[in-house]
Order: sequence, then structure tokens, then C-alpha cells
Amino acid sequence: IINTKTKTIVFTEEVELSPTAISFKDMTIYIAASPPSPSGVAGTAATDSRQAGTTKLKDLMEAFRLYKVSAEDRIAIVKQLHDTNALKAELEIQ
Repeated sequence: IINTKTKTIVFTEEVELSPTAISFKDMTIYIAASPPSPSGVAGTAATDSRQAGTTKLKDLMEAFRLYKVSAEDRIAIVKQLHDTNALKAELEIQ
């Protein structure tokens, strides 16, 4: 659920993401089937998937927090993930 009035995103911890790439404003987000190996490249965040081969929306939200991505940008990115069928969940916008 995305509430655009309060700028909140509510989801279960099991929501998965398909591998994809999104270019948004000044950032590019790569969602891989498995976390990338640490390369020391600035601006790279690896997800901590508990199951091999899956990336969860909660991992992406943690990366957003680390990079201080605004609520408006988080909402826009999640909408893009849904529009491209990379978000493996139904999306309700309020």
C-alpha cells in the first residue's frame, strides 16, 4: 500500500523483486537475482537476501535509507517497479 498523502509505503516482509534496472533522477538501481560481490565501488549497496536468488523489497528500502532517498522518490521508484512487473505483489495506491 502506498499512501501518497502521508508518503508512506506499507508492505509485508516477503515481497520480492525481479531482477531489473531502473534509472531515476541521478541514480541507477540494479536489482540482481543474487547480491553482487563487494567491489568497493562508491554508491553501490548490496542487499542481504536470506534466500539465495531473491531480493526483497525490504532490502531495497534499507538501501534507500542508507542513501537518504526521499519518500517521494521511494514512492515513484516502487511505482516504476510495479509498472514493469518487477514488484511481485499487488499495489494499492491511496
